[in-house]
Order: sequence, then structure tokens, then C-alpha cells
Amino acid sequence: MASIPSPVFFKDTHGRYLGCNTAFTDIMGVTNEHIRGKTVIDLWPSDHARVYHQNDLDLLEDQQQQIYEYEIKDKQGDIRPVIYYKNVFRDENGGVAGIVGGFVDISDRVQAEKALRESERNFRMLADNVTDVIWSIDMNLKYTYISPSVKKLRGYTPEQALQMPLEETFTPESYQKVIQIFSEELDREGEPGVDPDRSIFLELDTVRKDGSIIPIEVNATFIRGDTGSPTGIIGTT
Repeated sequence: MASIPSPVFFKDTHGRYLGCNTAFTDIMGVTNEHIRGKTVIDLWPSDHARVYHQNDLDLLEDQQQQIYEYEIKDKQGDIRPVIYYKNVFRDENGGVAGIVGGFVDISDRVQAEKALRESERNFRMLADNVTDVIWSIDMNLKYTYISPSVKKLRGYTPEQALQMPLEETFTPESYQKVIQIFSEELDREGEPGVDPDRSIFLELDTVRKDGSIIPIEVNATFIRGDTGSPTGIIGTT
């Protein structure tokens, strides 16, 4: 128990603590001696504690593993988002003898998700208010995003444009040019001296909803995953 880096605790069939490991003590500021024989409501009376205790009683009744996200208040009084993992343990006769559980702090994940949502919100606010068309495609050359300004440029709503094959965006000659450049840029990946954040500039002809053809400038760059490999392309028109 002491060697497990994640907080672990165990309780009897009434939801009273039997003990905990060192990681639990370090985060919650309580010892085995302090918590033994007490419920979570005895130790930390609050609405949170009542939820914990009810979950314990539910687990003892249905005897099915529980995995759920919730919050804890640590010894500094800070609220931390966590994922709880709990199950029953049994005595030598196979009867339920209590609960063993632990939790994983997911503060970093929650902060990353919040930052990502904020980044996406800011991007969409920007995309919704610029005259250039901002777009992205995956590695199969299928649209994954098109900004509302596509309506002014091509006459299609973003929803309509997203459903169109890339081939229908351009004249046949321009589409072949796109395929050629895309292939050439992929072939350059990993070559010495090639900038992974390089811009790809193209002059093309796009087809509007009314059938007319207009010249456009495209500036694009690869979107990259955690390994640095391309996962798509993002650009402006």
C-alpha cells in the first residue's frame, strides 16, 4: 500500500475508514489513526461528503466497480478534480467485507481541456469575423472546417461547403495542381533543412455556386500531431 503512488483507502461495510496509504495522507492531510472508524461525513462534513458516502452505500449494495469523476478538497483547502476507482473486497467466505478505492488527480487534464476549449472558441471567433476563408482538411483531403466567409466567396454556406469533395472546389486544372503540390510536400517531409512549419502558397481557380470561376490565393501549412507527423492542413483563401 505504501509503495503505490496514487492515494488508496479502504473502508468497512458501513463506509467507515479502515486505513489509507501514504499518498492519501500526503494529499488529504490525515493519518490511518485519524480516519480509522470514521466516515467521510465525520471527517469532512459537506455536500461532497454526502455524495461520497452515498456512492459507498450504493457500491456495497450492487457490488459493481465504480469509476466516476468528482472533486476532493485537499489539506490546503484546494478543490481538485479527480477520477475515483472503487470496488468491494471480500472475506475468506466470499462475503463483502468492505470497500477499497483510490483516486487519480486530473487537474492537468482539466486545465488542458479548458485551454483547448478557449483556444477553439477564440479561433472560431476570429474565423467568423474575417473576410478570408479559413479552412482545414484531413490527410484524405476532406474538409473538417470552413469559416462562414465562404458564403461571400463561393456562394455556399459552411455546412454545404463541408459536404463537398475538394475536387468540386476548384477547376480540374487547379485541383490537379493541389494534388501535385500536396504530394510533393509530403515527399519533402523529413528531408534535411525542410521547415516543418513552412507555408504552402498557391494561385488557383475556384468554382462558385453560380458556376462562375474566380482566381484565388491559398496560403496553407500542415497541422501536426504529437509525434510531429502531419494530420491535416489548415489555410486561408
